[in-house]
Amino acid sequence: LPSASLQSFDENGLSAESIDPSKSGKVTVINFWGTWCQPCVKELPHFNYVATQYKDSVVFYAVHSDSGFDVVVNKEYGTALEYVAKNYADSNMIFLRDTNSSKPTDNYFLTVTGEKLNPSYPWTIVINESGVITYSASGEMSAEALIAEIQKASN
Repeated sequence: LPSASLQSFDENGLSAESIDPSKSGKVTVINFWGTWCQPCVKELPHFNYVATQYKDSVVFYAVHSDSGFDVVVNKEYGTALEYVAKNYADSNMIFLRDTNSSKPTDNYFLTVTGEKLNPSYPWTIVINESGVITYSASGEMSAEALIAEIQKASN
């Protein structure tokens, strides 16, 4: 998994803290999402549920696209910060903001997925304790499918 320095955020706003998702040392789930993406918003509660179940053994990162981060694309959701504050204030997921989407070389999503021509959200990556990607695919995931991929990465 490539290294990156991504800014974290929570219900209180953007943090000064930057996090490198490749350095957790545990099984890690990275979910690339955006409030503008209906399948992303639909699957995020499943990830939140699994993050609660595996809070002691798996690190969960929810990386919001830089595109649409500060704008209201859907009045019901608001900005990314507002959406997380309203729905995930007590989540075990760590929310991160992707890097500058106007510069593809600075975009973590494109760097990690390698999808330069046709990127698709949501995208989920599961990494084992050694930092090796064991699962990487686009599309909405159920809690059961996510748990199965976590168990594969844990073996």
